[in-house]
Amino acid sequence: PEAAVRYQARLYLQDADPASGEMRQRQEEIRTCPRVQTLLSERTADGTIPHRPYNKWLGTHWVLVMLAELHYPTGDTSLQPMVEQEVEMILSIEERTIAGKNRNCASITAFALWSLLTLGLADKRCEKMTQRLIDWQWPSGGWNCDKRPYVQRSSFMESLTPLRALSRYAKETGDKRSAE
Repeated sequence: PEAAVRYQARLYLQDADPASGEMRQRQEEIRTCPRVQTLLSERTADGTIPHRPYNKWLGTHWVLVMLAELHYPTGDTSLQPMVEQEVEMILSIEERTIAGKNRNCASITAFALWSLLTLGLADKRCEKMTQRLIDWQWPSGGWNCDKRPYVQRSSFMESLTPLRALSRYAKETGDKRSAE
């Protein structure tokens, strides 16, 4: 009965064309399904969510991530107030360096970038997010936000999301830096 599961089963298991009329109709079912309605239920009259953007599972950050994961229809401008909340939070993150290595949680910025790209709501500010991810990359090729100075290796879990976001950005924009 879950609209997003039906959509993803057709997309990933049966290689359905996401641009087909059938698949677009399935995405519209996602827009109105109970799970999505619950995710968006706390939006205020101005379209924002009143929690801190990174408030686990309730804030704008996580709502946008979940909408993207569910294959919510792209280009929904009613989400723009939430996008503004998200971008404001992401671009306000101050760089943190410990023992000569960047220790920012790149997965937060990466999830934001990936979500905006996936939801068709990316704009020029995504270029800045991409540059931050590239700048924060460790020599080993990954990322790590561990504050302990003796940690010298990137973290698999902290690296997975930036790789996913940069790959998507490279695919959509042709940006060679993010592809590298």
